[in-house]
Amino acid sequence: MNAACARCRAALPWYARDPATPEADGAFVTAHLAGCAVCRADLAAWRAITAAVAAPRPGDTPRAGSLSRSMATIRPHLAEAPATANAAFAPEKADPQPWTSMAAPQGAWYGRDSSCSASSSPRPASSSAPSAPPIQRPLAAFIAFAAVIVAAAVVFAVLGAAHPSKVPAVTATQQPAKPPITKPPTNAGLPTNITFNSIAFGTPDDGWAVGSTTPPLPGMPIPIPLVISPKLAHYHAGHWQMVAPPAALHGQNIILTGVAMLSVQEGWAVGRSYAGPTGDGLAYGVILHFHEGVWRVAVAQAPANLWHIVMRSPTDGWAVGATVTADPGHPSDVNQGIVLHYDGTAWQQVVDPAFTAITFTTAALDPNGALWLAGVDEHSGSNDATAPAVLVRQVGSTWVRQTLPIPYARLNALAPVSANEVWGAGTILGGSGPAGSANLKQPGYAAIFHWQNNGWTDVMYTNAAHSYRLSYNAIALTSPDAGWAVGDYGALGQGAHGQWAFAQLPINATLNAVILLSSVEGWATGTGGTIVHYDNGAWQVVNGG
Repeated sequence: MNAACARCRAALPWYARDPATPEADGAFVTAHLAGCAVCRADLAAWRAITAAVAAPRPGDTPRAGSLSRSMATIRPHLAEAPATANAAFAPEKADPQPWTSMAAPQGAWYGRDSSCSASSSPRPASSSAPSAPPIQRPLAAFIAFAAVIVAAAVVFAVLGAAHPSKVPAVTATQQPAKPPITKPPTNAGLPTNITFNSIAFGTPDDGWAVGSTTPPLPGMPIPIPLVISPKLAHYHAGHWQMVAPPAALHGQNIILTGVAMLSVQEGWAVGRSYAGPTGDGLAYGVILHFHEGVWRVAVAQAPANLWHIVMRSPTDGWAVGATVTADPGHPSDVNQGIVLHYDGTAWQQVVDPAFTAITFTTAALDPNGALWLAGVDEHSGSNDATAPAVLVRQVGSTWVRQTLPIPYARLNALAPVSANEVWGAGTILGGSGPAGSANLKQPGYAAIFHWQNNGWTDVMYTNAAHSYRLSYNAIALTSPDAGWAVGDYGALGQGAHGQWAFAQLPINATLNAVILLSSVEGWATGTGGTIVHYDNGAWQVVNGG
């Protein structure tokens, strides 16, 4: 068995259930299946077993996670089963869900990444290829083994129905029963002079956090020469370690602001310059590509600071940011929103009137792949408390722009649920109440925003009686109405059944990013090299804090 088949077979149990899950390694498996009859036959067997295990029986009560647990139990045994070939089997074609036609982009091509070669594409099946190996064990034994698994799943379901009280409902103020943490995290031992701005995982056991050495705080003098180094931290099999950034970024004062992973071997990151190499304020962005275990610079001089990146597939991605003028207080110098699209070959700017005078700070994809953007309308010429927050969403071939009808609001992160619903995390600048105030020296409020059916139906605020301003900086969902938000001074927002409650970790660090790998596991990162792990209902600091 070659390495590609081994990787494919390891992911097939999850791919058969849902190709979109991280464990399914969907992009790679889909491409590999197109040219491998042996793995297609394995997929057919896994789909049959998955359907059998998941099939309800009279009187059964569904129990969350029973299928995942059953598959995790049988996977080591079936990994040893021989591959079975079926010449009549035709694999399902991966639905690329192409983007609907947009207005022709007017920008230039900003760079081509040569790290992806034609050799990485799947080879078409050849008529002269050797036939699949014959079945080496009796098929009856295989079917009998699957029957045992089905019976085990039924037992799990019946036991779950007999003891419903063992699965308490989760509310915003009530945590589920906490079983022992199976893999207690230890201190990662990473440097603490780092600010992590973004985190992403290719699988639950492999992820990246990106950021930089901590830049000077606002109002502090900028030392010349300025030294702000980009930073990359890699998590694999329970351990975090620092990884050197590409040598081409040495000495450029780059802050990495966003990362998106498609798999263990494929990902992207974006960043921005900090005050320019000599502190002159001129800005530009960078785009990094992770391929076959190596980070490379794909675009060295993007036309703007880049703040966020999302990838829909290896050949479809988006990066957003804004130009920054040397004199942002001048009325004629208005920042311009930048949206870059990757089509599998190069990053190209997309120009639309909806992007005018916006500093884009975040982006997200809804379940259908449509892009949502948030930022600040800077027609006034400065990003102060009076500049309104804006939401821009992709609707078919057009972009729809909407100003938030909430004074002094800022949307720092988005979590779309559908084409008509999104949760947002942010803040209300200044003020002594939810309505806000132009006096930024007064306390502010961390806020959760809810947009549904073309209207803002719910806005939830909290400052938890603090004398300082709070902000939620990131949000992630485990279901359409549940999830977590993270923010300043270890602020946590827990959402359940559409309601959000405030909590706080006992740390001083600001949390800038959060990712949920499941309903019971996640990660958050922030200032001071802080990395926090969520495991079975408990948040625990593993570095910094």
